[in-house]
Amino acid sequence: MNHDLVKLHSRWDALFHGLATSGIRHREFEQLVRHYREPHRGYHNLDHIAECLREFDGVRHLAPDADAIEAAIWFHDVIYDPRGSDNEGESADFADASLARLGAPERLREEVRRLVLLTRHDRPPTDLPGQLMVDTDLASLGAPPEVFDRNGANIRREFAHVDDAAYRKSRAQILRRFASRPRLYLTDLFFNRFESPARENLRRAIRALEE
Repeated sequence: MNHDLVKLHSRWDALFHGLATSGIRHREFEQLVRHYREPHRGYHNLDHIAECLREFDGVRHLAPDADAIEAAIWFHDVIYDPRGSDNEGESADFADASLARLGAPERLREEVRRLVLLTRHDRPPTDLPGQLMVDTDLASLGAPPEVFDRNGANIRREFAHVDDAAYRKSRAQILRRFASRPRLYLTDLFFNRFESPARENLRRAIRALEE
């Protein structure tokens, strides 16, 4: 394993320390990594997971159940098929099965499933764990412009099977739905850091897609 993967493995093992055996924890980690390293992934890969974990570290002290949120971050994009219709639902199923093999309690499994499903971003959660989960996932919208643009190019690569006109129309619609929200970030810490740059990134990206 390379250095970054070793660090991720250590973090995974610490999160689930006390569950199952080290061998089972390692096998579950390897299975997760295989999915995130699928060749069609440009953005929804281990780099995204590592970035979400870094962002969550900055607000972890706010979380009433930090371990559940961290577990959900690990699993939320484990199934990612650009042609699929319910990647989040399948990721939630994957998470539940993996956590069951680890011997996680039912309460944790149910909460992780709920949090993963919130990354559909179809309705704003009203509870703090849910808000921290979706804010963490959307932090990249407020990245510096060059990072935001690179992420956009990597997402385009994931949809190489879609012609350019159709992709631009669909992508603009998705970004417009985010831009129409009263606020993108539901927790004050994320709002104060990312709301303004995220809105500028969205305006710029939508304008470019619709040219």
